Amino acid sequence: MISNSNFQTPRTARYFSRQTDPNMVENIWIMFHGYGQSAYHFLLNFEEFNPAKSLILAPEGLSKFYLQGFDGRVGASWMTKENRENEIKDQLQLVDHLLLEIDPKQEYKLNLLGFSQGAAVACRWYQYTSRKVENLVIWGAGLPIETDAKMAQKYNDCTTTLVLGTEDEFVREERLVEYYQTLADLQFRHNVITYQGGHKIEKEGLASLKNLIFNKNSI
Repeated sequence: MISNSNFQTPRTARYFSRQTDPNMVENIWIMFHGYGQSAYHFLLNFEEFNPAKSLILAPEGLSKFYLQGFDGRVGASWMTKENRENEIKDQLQLVDHLLLEIDPKQEYKLNLLGFSQGAAVACRWYQYTSRKVENLVIWGAGLPIETDAKMAQKYNDCTTTLVLGTEDEFVREERLVEYYQTLADLQFRHNVITYQGGHKIEKEGLASLKNLIFNKNSI
């Protein structure tokens, strides 16, 4: 008979960061990459994302693999369907430990952006943490499947923005209609930004996001 058991073992996680003058930093942005991406290459998208005042962090998923064959460029994943609940717990702890490393006294305003698979990581940590979050950006994805009315109300405690490409192959129009109806049923307040483009961080969408957040909140 084959049995399935779990145990905990230490892991070394990594992250990449972008900042200018540390004395000017007022807030932290944590950027969660999508499936098959590396945190380094994902962070390159945010070179002009309020660099004077923001410390931008990009943690990397713990599961890594070669994108093609057995060599070359490496991507990362946050989770699969295997051992799902424990992988979610590991994600939550990873973000906790990162913030203990970077901002142990909770001096900075905190903001989250999750792209594709990384959006679920951002949302789940937001639901789990007691720390105040100013902005939550969900890019190229919906809410996690377990979202209920109580969770939806917590999203209303921060500024939540959905960013969607008009040609995103993973977010079909018919799914969008159903999705927005679900959000309305949950009384979920949110901003929506759309841009011409597919399932990637596009400059047009990023420019609209910057205008919405930084002009409104001066973050």
